[in-house]
Amino acid sequence: KSSDQFRCLLDLYRSGAKNNPPLAAFTAQWRNTAGQLSVIESIMAVPQNVFLVPLNEEESLDVATSAQGLTGTDPRCFASMEVLQRLLFLSDNPSLYRRVRDFFVKGLIGCPEVLLCALVRLQL
Repeated sequence: KSSDQFRCLLDLYRSGAKNNPPLAAFTAQWRNTAGQLSVIESIMAVPQNVFLVPLNEEESLDVATSAQGLTGTDPRCFASMEVLQRLLFLSDNPSLYRRVRDFFVKGLIGCPEVLLCALVRLQL
């Protein structure tokens, strides 16, 4: 669960593949949903120089509107459609919904405009 373990995982991947892991490796369907949520929480916890969540043009425009670093929250995670879709899926699991809710609360406190724009793009 710690960010050090996530850093180690990234280092191992980078050593073998000679590039960064794709975000889809973390947001695709996993059997171990609790583990997947832990990895997503780790992505949120590490600085952008450790793992940078890739964004498309629309997502990047949303991030540009936020006050960077206001609460130590990385708005890139909340702008990513891939991350949000996986979190919404994980929230259907009764044992995970509180942790997912806490993740969204961080977004509401740290970068509400980014989270709102991203949820609108999802067209729920």
